[in-house]
Order: sequence, then structure tokens, then C-alpha cells
Amino acid sequence: MGKNKTKKISFLFIVPTLNSYKKLPKLVNSLTKQIHKEWRCILVDGNSKEQHKTWLKNLCDKDKRFIKINEDEKQGGIYGAMSKGYDFALDKEWIIFLGSDDWFSSNKSLNYLSNFIFENYKNEIKLIISNADFINEANKKVKISQRVKFPKIVNQTMFYHMLFFGYMPYHQSLCFSKDILETLMPYSNKFDLASDADLIIRLSFSKKLKKIFFLNKKCINIGAGGISSKYFFKRTYEVFKIYFRYYNSLFLIPFIIRYLKKLRLKLLSFF
Repeated sequence: MGKNKTKKISFLFIVPTLNSYKKLPKLVNSLTKQIHKEWRCILVDGNSKEQHKTWLKNLCDKDKRFIKINEDEKQGGIYGAMSKGYDFALDKEWIIFLGSDDWFSSNKSLNYLSNFIFENYKNEIKLIISNADFINEANKKVKISQRVKFPKIVNQTMFYHMLFFGYMPYHQSLCFSKDILETLMPYSNKFDLASDADLIIRLSFSKKLKKIFFLNKKCINIGAGGISSKYFFKRTYEVFKIYFRYYNSLFLIPFIIRYLKKLRLKLLSFF
């Protein structure tokens, strides 16, 4: 099914890091074991300690697909680092943003994505949302599963309505074409913890994003306990402001529905 052509599909992973060398091996191993080999990973480092910097240097020396760059002092934080990493993206690369504690769920994850891109190439594919699991790192149990429950393809208007009625995909489950992402960059510097939500909602207003594709395959595992989880109330307040920014007087509808859905999923995880 065009196996040689899928080999030409290339991915770029952008990963902000800060003294996270003890968490990164899981992500690194999941990448190096991928059957699909056409990828690069940019590690955007903050002001980490020497031990972390040495670990990154050794990794990049060993495998040239890993590239370490420094965070911009004027554009700090997680989303500033992601914006800086995007500056190094090449044309035709497909881009995924990950955290140090995330990893690919199988060695076929990039195969699933590259095959899907190839099969839908004539449909002007710009964005793919795949399945993902949110995993408690302490006990290795799945806290929340994101599964495709929509048609394979939805248009921009449908995507807008999905978000308005509480849907919000995990940031790490989004695979962007470079040309759609360049219409959105950089991430907003007005939010420390929820600029991903801001970007996703901006996507739903983009007339250039004519179709959104859903891949019913689990590609990503997301480590619970990241900075957004630790500062839940601050992130929630930022999400509140983002909904007000885009939906004006109707902002309580998506905000309340979203968090009711999150509460439901958390309650279900106990049973």
C-alpha cells in the first residue's frame, strides 16, 4: 500500500525539558524503537542543571535525530519552548508536541500515523487527532482514555461545535502539518498552563482548516502528574478566561460541560 512512499513521511517532536532526565528515557526508548524511522526530536531545554545538560548532550551525540536547543529567555515557559522548537521545523514535517513524561504507546504508532497520512493525502489532510491514554505513573493504571467517537472526518464548523459542547482533545494527541501550524504559531504568552487549549480553540475558528481527521488508533501515552495536574486550579482559571475570550457571553456552556465531562471520567476511573 505504498510502503516506500510512507517512508518519506517525516515527523518532528518538540519536547520542552527542565531537569527531567530521569523521565525522558521512556520517551526516548519509545521513539528509537519505532518501526517508522523518519523523525527528528527537538529538546528545548530551560535553565537545567549540569547533570541534565550532560544527559541531553550524550543522547544527542549518540543519535543525531535528537537535537538540543536552549529556551529563549524572552520566551520562557513550556509554551515559549514549544514555539521556539517550531522555528526549527522543516517543510513537509508533521509536528507533535510532547512532554518529558509522555511516550508512544507502541513501536507502530508512527506507522499508524504515516499510513493514515498517505491514505488520506488527496483529502488535503492538515490535522490528525489520535487516541491517547492518560496514565498514573505511580501505579501504571489508565486514568482517562481518549477514544475516537466521531466520524473519521469532520469539517471546521463541526469541530467548532464539538469544542463548544465540551470536547477538548489532549494536546499530545494532535499531529499537525507544518502549513496549518504556521497559521497559529506562536503559542499565546498570556497563559502559563493552558496555551494549548487556546491554540486548539483558535484552530476551530480557522477557515484554512477545512477538515479534521480522527485516527482510531492509540498512539500516545500521557504521564499524569505533569505541571498542569499540579496546578489544577490555576489551569482551570486560565481555561475559564480562554472560553470567555472566544465565546463571550456563552462561555459558561463549554466551560461547564467540559468540566462535567472531566468529572464523569474521573468518577468512572474508580470503578
